[in-house]
Amino acid sequence: MYKKIMMLVVVAFVTGLLVIPSMAKDHGNNNGKVDSPGKSGVAHQHANNAPADLDDIRNNHSMDKFASGEKGPSGPAGKSNVGHLYLYEKAPDSDATREDPWLIVEGGMWGKLKYNLSGPTFDFVFNGHGLPIGQEFTLIYYPDPWPANGLICLGSGIVVEDEDGAGSIHLEGSVDTGDLPIISDENYKEDGSGGAKIFLVPTSDVDCVNQVMVHWSGDDANLYEVALITFDDTDTDVVEGKPFMTKEKGKSGQAGKSNIGHLYLYEKTDDGSDDWPIVDGGAWGKMKYNLSGPEFNFVFNGHGLPIGQDYTLIYYPDPWPANGLICLGSGIVVEDEYVEGVGNVHIKGSVETGDLPIESDYNYSDGAKIFLVPTDDVVCGDQGTMVGWHGELNLYEGAFITFDDTDE
Repeated sequence: MYKKIMMLVVVAFVTGLLVIPSMAKDHGNNNGKVDSPGKSGVAHQHANNAPADLDDIRNNHSMDKFASGEKGPSGPAGKSNVGHLYLYEKAPDSDATREDPWLIVEGGMWGKLKYNLSGPTFDFVFNGHGLPIGQEFTLIYYPDPWPANGLICLGSGIVVEDEDGAGSIHLEGSVDTGDLPIISDENYKEDGSGGAKIFLVPTSDVDCVNQVMVHWSGDDANLYEVALITFDDTDTDVVEGKPFMTKEKGKSGQAGKSNIGHLYLYEKTDDGSDDWPIVDGGAWGKMKYNLSGPEFNFVFNGHGLPIGQDYTLIYYPDPWPANGLICLGSGIVVEDEYVEGVGNVHIKGSVETGDLPIESDYNYSDGAKIFLVPTDDVVCGDQGTMVGWHGELNLYEGAFITFDDTDE
């Protein structure tokens, strides 16, 4: 009896040794495909056999916290006012089965942006890695659609060789961006679920003055965001004591502590009140100018205007007919190079205006009005005045400005 019991125990033990590895092998086969936890949702195929040692486990993408190729998480840092955003070299997904048909290039170029989530200016530090040495890049906010009208250049620099022989770039700055994203961005959502795209692109591909893309060097030349971001400009919450209007493109006023000012102009409608509302989706423009100097230097870009119309940018002193007005520059609206039927105008100059506003202006205590008006409606020169009025064709100031003529 004792011998029979021992034989049964031996048989059971041997059978167990044979069955357990077989079960383990079947379990491995059933889990040969693992979805990575990264944002891109890339699925990785793994071998049936387990890694041989701990190093293999660490190197196995299925065990990586960011298996999609991401270097780390993008988003707010805890409950602080700091955000982190990773940018990557990407390539189209040939399967295109996911919502985002782009894949991070394994071992490709990448960078990390650290920025403030809110404040009077968008403050950031960006470091890029694995980039072509000697290439000049610009970090931009990119509003869809192409050609990204209204884009904002955050900073530029040239890639240098680091101690490991790879190409690196360091950019940092403080930029008066206004809220991000802007209202006209296709990624803007009224419920706050949208956000802004941040790209790193070759400097030759972007026109920072006109705020538009002018070339596309190719998908493999850029770094792309892995997540959308938002920025709350705390200076845009109130404009001259009034709630900031959501139809405005950005903040008018001094850029930080510099000698540069920004002024947005808008198509408005006369609703019978003193404050004409901005036309939602209407024509608009942005002027960049010096706050003081021997001459009034400016660059103006208008968008959504009637193609072929001749316009003049003017300083408009109240009351009508604006006697003493000053013509700053003129230009004809041309069709956008990339968007059919959309008219743009570019005007820049350096004008001896004297101090603005002039003393006879009814708005002298507040500031100067800047309008964009049809050229036929104005007479320029020493006796500048309005001679016509087509209000629906005009762009009106989003705020008063002042200019200090240092020669006076």
